[in-house]
Amino acid sequence: MFTYHEWERICKRLSTQSGISFVNINDLVTKEATTSYVSIKHDVEASPAKSLILAEIEAKYGISATYYFHGFFARDTKSIEIIKKIQNLGHEVGYHYDVLDSNDGDFGAATLEFDADIIDFTKAGVTIKTVCPHGNPLKQRNGWDSNKDYFKNTTVRNANPGIFDVVNDFSKLPVEHYLSDAGFNLKVIDNIRDNDKGGLEKDLVVNIDWICSTLTEGKSLILSVHPHRLEGSKLQLALRVNFFKIAKSIAVLLIKSKFLKKLISKLFKLSKIF
Repeated sequence: MFTYHEWERICKRLSTQSGISFVNINDLVTKEATTSYVSIKHDVEASPAKSLILAEIEAKYGISATYYFHGFFARDTKSIEIIKKIQNLGHEVGYHYDVLDSNDGDFGAATLEFDADIIDFTKAGVTIKTVCPHGNPLKQRNGWDSNKDYFKNTTVRNANPGIFDVVNDFSKLPVEHYLSDAGFNLKVIDNIRDNDKGGLEKDLVVNIDWICSTLTEGKSLILSVHPHRLEGSKLQLALRVNFFKIAKSIAVLLIKSKFLKKLISKLFKLSKIF
């Protein structure tokens, strides 16, 4: 992944790319495929302070990105202060929902949590117009594939006509590619809406040169990066990546035991720190 310096170099390079427009997700919803778009989004699962660093870098280069925050950040005073700073820099703030997993697939309880989180964001001065589901690799599920299933539900859709789900509604956007830093590699996610069901082709690992070449061809893309994965130095970044690899290897071994797999599933929210 990236250091802050490397992320700034990427933002600078993209900002000098001729013939492209930077838009946040909410603005992208209303666009037509008449130019090349870059929409940067960040799923904030930990460390809002790191998100502010990225927000300041992006604003420096005239980039309006979208920051998706979990609901619990709307109830934390320090986090809300940071969220408002990010919003005041010209970025969109969206909701990173985790409601099916946190309620073990119970749609009724999930709806209560979803609605309460939206209300809390509104009270804090943040109007939610777009949302993004959170993925939990450690969660055991029975009856639902992932949090994506929440907005695939017709009743949920009808109850939230003014909210756009960037993952479930990806095909409605004027973009060809969805890039994510999943697994600490920048990858093109082949089927962002249904890649939680397995059996899909391996995602293509890319770099900034590939991005610029794709934009030159007149194509558009969404670039999704988790702020908590960035570090101030290459040494810190290397330590984080190695820690992630070790933790992943341990988790793979532990889930071979049915008891430990069930225990780890109950602690699925620990995955947010990676």
